[in-house]
Amino acid sequence: MYGRATVAAMSSHDPFSDVDDIPTLAARGLTADEIAVQLGMSVDAVRQAPGYASAGLTDAHDARVERALWERAAGSVTWSESITKLGELVRLEKRLDPDVAAAKLYLQARKPQRWGSAPSETARVYVVALPAVARDARSWLDAIEHGSAPALERVAIEGAAGGEGGDGAGVERE
Repeated sequence: MYGRATVAAMSSHDPFSDVDDIPTLAARGLTADEIAVQLGMSVDAVRQAPGYASAGLTDAHDARVERALWERAAGSVTWSESITKLGELVRLEKRLDPDVAAAKLYLQARKPQRWGSAPSETARVYVVALPAVARDARSWLDAIEHGSAPALERVAIEGAAGGEGGDGAGVERE
């Protein structure tokens, strides 16, 4: 992961000399590992620096994640470096096949009209307690259908299975 020069620089570097650069680098979308390598300090020192935790997420972070999702969806090639027992630096190529779940998520976000899930229409069933003196039930039910009836209690039941989770979360009292 780290080359010899980076490891040597990390061991001799004052971990708090570049603390002012940490929030700037974090705002540019760099991870704690990347900041540590760039500044030659440990990852723990980066995470403990006062400006790292308070640096908010920016458009740079969003763009990085979007790009990573796209690369995962399309497939990509990554490289890793390691040092052998003899001290030789070896660079390895790893091919990542396209990920179906990442591709589906990407397409649903980018082209929802074609790949997104269709908006589900939930059935509404109204249970209304009619007053005992209701003379004209048909006009009363028509008024309820148009939302203008003075119902004693109106309960909307969402979905055939009682809404999401089946725990009664789909019942609304109006």
